[in-house]
Amino acid sequence: MIQLTERERMLRVFRRQEIDRIPMIDSAWRGTINRWHNEGMPKNVAWEDYFGFDRVIRICPDNSPRFERRVIEETDRYRIETTPWGSTQKAFNILDSTPEMLEFYYDTPEKWEEAKKAMYTYHEDRIPWKYLEANYPRWKAEGRFLQLVVWFGFDVAHTRLTGTENMLISMYDDPDWVTDIFDTYLNTSLDLCQRILDAGYEFDGIFWYDDMGYKGSPFFSPAAYRELLKPYHKKAVDWAHERGMVTEMHSCGYIEPL
Repeated sequence: MIQLTERERMLRVFRRQEIDRIPMIDSAWRGTINRWHNEGMPKNVAWEDYFGFDRVIRICPDNSPRFERRVIEETDRYRIETTPWGSTQKAFNILDSTPEMLEFYYDTPEKWEEAKKAMYTYHEDRIPWKYLEANYPRWKAEGRFLQLVVWFGFDVAHTRLTGTENMLISMYDDPDWVTDIFDTYLNTSLDLCQRILDAGYEFDGIFWYDDMGYKGSPFFSPAAYRELLKPYHKKAVDWAHERGMVTEMHSCGYIEPL
């Protein structure tokens, strides 16, 4: 078989068709790339090209409530700051790690109404129009696999908006609030993605993160997933398929029961 472009290779994988080789896709942490440079990888070469990995281009519109971003404390080792999702996080400057979430502003149904109103307010800079305009022709010419990112679901809700314990309790005590969060995040994402498609940009698929598991079990039962979250996963998949796009979900943790 002749060598396929990344787009051809990825689409064939999703369609269960013959491919020239197994796709190799990963995300390298900043510290990892720095180590590779120290070990001899040239700095003027993308690590994907150096190691022969495939490159996926993902465009992620901003569907956050746009809470004020503010630095509260900064040292040589870490930075404590508020995020557009209303959370306060501690991020380390040198060590690669996920940030430590300290506080959550939108942690009640009443405050959620404030966030919801902000999320449904459209601003042109929620979409990286200039970045798209400058790079899209090259991506198409190079045969890149293009995905739109729709960030919604349990992951963004518990890590960025409400806090994990609050979200898990609410899934049982206040499921209407939880599903309203899922619905609003997804609707906001799909609206922004549709604006990109309406502007004439063509994408091959959608992608979203929704980490749903610990090391040895899911965060919640299959019954809770089926009732509260699965309908929104299905809505995202249906939306993409109606537009001729494939779908991919990333989930960390043990989610086999789901």
